[in-house]
Amino acid sequence: MTQEEIEDRLANQDWTAAEEGCREFLRSKPVNPKVNGYLGWCLMQRKDHVGAVESLRRALNLDPKMWKAGLYLSQCLIQLNRYQEAWPVVEDSIKLAPNDRTLLALRDFLQDRVKHRGERWEINQRVEAKIVMHED
Repeated sequence: MTQEEIEDRLANQDWTAAEEGCREFLRSKPVNPKVNGYLGWCLMQRKDHVGAVESLRRALNLDPKMWKAGLYLSQCLIQLNRYQEAWPVVEDSIKLAPNDRTLLALRDFLQDRVKHRGERWEINQRVEAKIVMHED
């Protein structure tokens, strides 16, 4: 299958056929960042966020300027409650697309999650330290 045929299937929102086309294409050209990104998008649409993370991360590794792959990767990581991992992806993607509203909204969303999670971790560490000290 050609990249154009994959793009047609994506445009028609035929996620299953597009995914199959991406996998076929990538068997012969595994280092194509765009098709790896397409595969990640298909998997994301089919709610396979774990699989999408792998493909989108590969797309970004192959072409770090693919900010949309970063956008989709961060959305998948958020769906998986992996906020700490999503944070640097959003930050890097914003450097490439500083006016993208979705990325800015994701950054705002993650700021609260990452900040509060860090505070809870610190509080838990202090509580655990007190418990250990009182056990003696």
